[in-house]
Amino acid sequence: MTEYLTREELETLLHNIPAQRDKLLVRLLYESGCSISELSVLKAQAVHSDGTVHFSDRKATISSELAAELLKQADTYIFHTRQTPTITPKRIQQILKPYIAAVHKGKATPHILRYTHIVHAYTHGLPLAAISEQTG
Repeated sequence: MTEYLTREELETLLHNIPAQRDKLLVRLLYESGCSISELSVLKAQAVHSDGTVHFSDRKATISSELAAELLKQADTYIFHTRQTPTITPKRIQQILKPYIAAVHKGKATPHILRYTHIVHAYTHGLPLAAISEQTG
């Protein structure tokens, strides 16, 4: 069975992350349902103020509030390190794993946020076709 975070675990996760960048990583993974490899190379020009995010082969919708926050702090790429213009998927895993492990007793990987997006969307009544289009 695929693991996901409950709404309470997700709220606790977001509440317990002190760093703005780390919170944005979680919010974007959850709201868009994207993979960490897609997130690692996301360019600022792919995020639009209306909440549309264009990934290489699809587009997803996030809140306009999150889109504005991402665009506020973005250079060429949304997420980067001091040494490189992009952030690697491995670095995203290193950053998020301790936060997720603190609120969820099962697998503590960033990919769980993608599954959480899918489960929460489905339980809110979104059609499977729409969820599939959003997550690719």
